[in-house]
Amino acid sequence: ALNHAVLDRHIEVHTDQGALAGEVEVFEYRDALITPGLIDTHIHLPQTGMVGAYGEQLLDWLNTYTFPTEKQFEDKAHASDVAAIFLKELLRNGTTTALVFGSVHPESVNALFEEAERLDLRLIAGKVMMDRNAPDYLLEDTDRSLADTEELAVRCREALHKVRFIATPRFVPSTTEKLMTGLAASVKPTTCPSNPICRKTGMKSPGSKSSIPTCRLIRPSMIPLASCGPKRLSWPMPSIYQTKKNVYF
Repeated sequence: ALNHAVLDRHIEVHTDQGALAGEVEVFEYRDALITPGLIDTHIHLPQTGMVGAYGEQLLDWLNTYTFPTEKQFEDKAHASDVAAIFLKELLRNGTTTALVFGSVHPESVNALFEEAERLDLRLIAGKVMMDRNAPDYLLEDTDRSLADTEELAVRCREALHKVRFIATPRFVPSTTEKLMTGLAASVKPTTCPSNPICRKTGMKSPGSKSSIPTCRLIRPSMIPLASCGPKRLSWPMPSIYQTKKNVYF
């Protein structure tokens, strides 16, 4: 039978248990399947406490459940408590790496960073950015949103071990062209990727298409929910608006 030993965080395979070093502690999991950790590519930290919330249409769901829940993350203590539960649940379900959305509050991302570092987990995370068409209690000043994003990116790059920051604009209707242009000009693709959301939905948001001037819709089945400057960032995304100066994903 094959025997597996974890030495210095690496799995080594042995056919003879007697060949293992004497100090290696042996555990047997005869009825278990050992697999690599799972990777979650889209999950929201602030929605930890509202899992299973009633399935309204998207805008109603956001306004009734999601946005009020996210407001609580302006409190760093609350964000830290939820981050601990959130990461514990990820690990309990076999997820060891994730791309995580915070709230608009830097406190939410800092709390997640700190807990992930304590657990030595690899995460990619960012604060969401909304500077229009959002509840007053979540609406950001454009310049402050960009500055907060830059500060988090710098902290992540210079002070953290396994956590990587990702710029996270939220929806086209909730981000101005000034914010998207500023983000495209400030982020560096080699150190700070960006995380647009494209969502298949029947939602019709007033002004969604008109919010992007002189644009060309390539795939009308998808609503574009973030953007970037040309050739600054790239992802295999299924929905693109394009202007002469900018590409909107």
